[in-house]
Amino acid sequence: KNDETIRLFQIGLQSLYLTEAERAEKEADLTAQKEKDKNTQENFLLGTLGVIGVALVGILLYVIVGKMNLYVWAIPVLLSAISYTVYKRLGKKLTVKAIVMILIVLSIALAAATVLEYGWRIYDAVNEGPDIEHIGFFDVLKETPELIITEPDIAKLVKRDLLVNGGILILASIITIVSAYRQEVRFIKIKRLD
Repeated sequence: KNDETIRLFQIGLQSLYLTEAERAEKEADLTAQKEKDKNTQENFLLGTLGVIGVALVGILLYVIVGKMNLYVWAIPVLLSAISYTVYKRLGKKLTVKAIVMILIVLSIALAAATVLEYGWRIYDAVNEGPDIEHIGFFDVLKETPELIITEPDIAKLVKRDLLVNGGILILASIITIVSAYRQEVRFIKIKRLD
């Protein structure tokens, strides 16, 4: 209803044309949401378990996509976005403690996925010839960390993968953190734009 008080406002990521009465209504709703958020207890344990579940699925995805010689760098981006969403849903609110935990869990998952992927590649290479005695996957996997450290060619590839995928994970996490924090109700403000 145009009552001559229509102005453009920004509420979080939204831009809306509101009358003065509608702005006051939105302000009251936002205040109520902020109060509710303030009284909401973070469920760190449940949120952490959700992120660990996402990380385990991510490890499998990373290994499968890497084995298919596709773009594994997309996995850290996907994991970052999904982890923050899952934590927000299960943990109820996003805090600095949660952000640090998510980065640690995703970093560990990335390292584990890299070792698994290279373990699988080494397993395939070792068992390639028909006249070679078959070596079990778990036997190869046990030796993979040592091979990564001692074999210069493998170490170079692993370092490159970890640097690229780790950098992408950090960049994606920063973008996701900024986006997620902007959407947290405790940081939303109503600003007049015109």
